[in-house]
Amino acid sequence: MVGYFSAPEATALDCTVANKTSPSVPALTTVTVKQSCPAGYTITGGGFNVTGNTTNASDWIMNESYQQGGNWVITATNTNATDGDTVQEKVTCCRVPGH
Repeated sequence: MVGYFSAPEATALDCTVANKTSPSVPALTTVTVKQSCPAGYTITGGGFNVTGNTTNASDWIMNESYQQGGNWVITATNTNATDGDTVQEKVTCCRVPGH
């Protein structure tokens, strides 16, 4: 039998970021936000940004950040004693091109 074999070539992943913004989180309150990836993509990581009053960004504590089933889950606490704020969960989602 005669044939030809071509060595595989590395292909960059096709990645996108899925975002979800929390409702306003009152002062001294903890929020849990869950976000999934678009169809065909797999979760590769996640985190959050403070999206409301960014001068209060240092007032937030990330309690947990983990994958649970098809969602990325964050639990964060607004430690500011007087101001409410919002957070945006950011989930990195990737797939192999052509699949």
